Amino acid sequence: VFGSGLHWAGGTLVYLLRHHHRFCVFDFSSYMLECENTAGPGLKAKDAKTLAFLQVASMSKMLQQFIFDRLSLLCPLPPAVPVSFRPPPGDRGPQKVMAITSLDDTSAAQPAATAGINQAA
Repeated sequence: VFGSGLHWAGGTLVYLLRHHHRFCVFDFSSYMLECENTAGPGLKAKDAKTLAFLQVASMSKMLQQFIFDRLSLLCPLPPAVPVSFRPPPGDRGPQKVMAITSLDDTSAAQPAATAGINQAA
């Protein structure tokens, strides 16, 4: 595990935030590996820098998959519960609209014209 602390830290955060599937889909290194694997024989990378990148990307992908597998075994996540946001039961929206008529005297707030606003109490 020595030397892979950043992978473990990042993978743990991604896993605990439940984004590991998104990470796998949008990982650029994985995308480049898939492009290389599906390329025809004449389209394979021949540049030394590209080949070195693909080798490191392959090792990084295997390590990241190993980390996600270990985390799912050691720390299984509970099923996600859908959350619905609703206003509190007593909140029926604005009851009164006040308008400040003067910049100098903020205590002189007067009810504004509330045409179209339901003011039922």
